[in-house]
Amino acid sequence: MNKPTLLATLVLLLVISGCATTTKYPEMFDYKNSQNGIMYGTVTYEGAYSGYRVFYKGEGENNKGWVQTGEGVSWTFPEGFLHRYGIEGDVFAVELAPGKYSFYFWSVASGLSLIGATSKFDIEIEVLPETLSYAGNFNFVQTMSKGLTVTGVDVNYSDFFDRDTKYLLQKYSNFEGIAKSKQIQDGYLVKNLGENY
Repeated sequence: MNKPTLLATLVLLLVISGCATTTKYPEMFDYKNSQNGIMYGTVTYEGAYSGYRVFYKGEGENNKGWVQTGEGVSWTFPEGFLHRYGIEGDVFAVELAPGKYSFYFWSVASGLSLIGATSKFDIEIEVLPETLSYAGNFNFVQTMSKGLTVTGVDVNYSDFFDRDTKYLLQKYSNFEGIAKSKQIQDGYLVKNLGENY
């Protein structure tokens, strides 16, 4: 990657990170007393431990955030919830106001290295009130590295509804009995989402 492209990518990552918001604790979600919904799915990876993020946005400038597994800088390498099932990564569950949201950018923080998507993508999810709205699986596959630092990835987006829903309910038992919405086609797969390095 040439220096202007790398600089532009780093600036974009800083801007996006500055706008991102944290979310409420999923285990505290009480759908009987809330008009909000839950957007859920998984972020998984094949390769070295790093901070793998996918960013989303809704209507309004401040309605942004991200889902993530791992950390870019860590003295330890904590296992994600899915490790116990032989998968590296984690389940995400985000409480959001009803409406349309889109995933539009991904990044990988690995030590002092920071890389991100090089082409635009738009995965739209509608969050329904008092409903678990499935957003799919984002799987990061390491393609390049320098030592333990991840410097290149392919990102694949796919349908693992049955698997991800099972693990969601094992992680957050308070979601039992809530209606579910699947807006991704059975077996859906997009390879090289946002391209790769």
